[in-house]
Amino acid sequence: MPYITSVERIGIEKGLQQGKIMNAQNNIVQILEVRFEDVTQELKQMIEKLDDLELLGELLTQAVKSPSLEAFESVVSQNAAEGKLVTEEE
Repeated sequence: MPYITSVERIGIEKGLQQGKIMNAQNNIVQILEVRFEDVTQELKQMIEKLDDLELLGELLTQAVKSPSLEAFESVVSQNAAEGKLVTEEE
């Protein structure tokens, strides 16, 4: 087993974290597209700006439970208003 430096380990952990985030974002969009068909590009972009796995998990549940796409959009908009969206690339 090759030696992994702490810098490499941090890079690997960040990559894994980013992969989990992207997977959660994609799952939310896919559920919305299956349930409601017409998901706006704006909503997709808002979801792509989220980087909190806990919040993404909550939104995944909302994507399944929301009675309408508009209801889901209001939840995402509320989180945007509370500053829970990433506004710039890190």
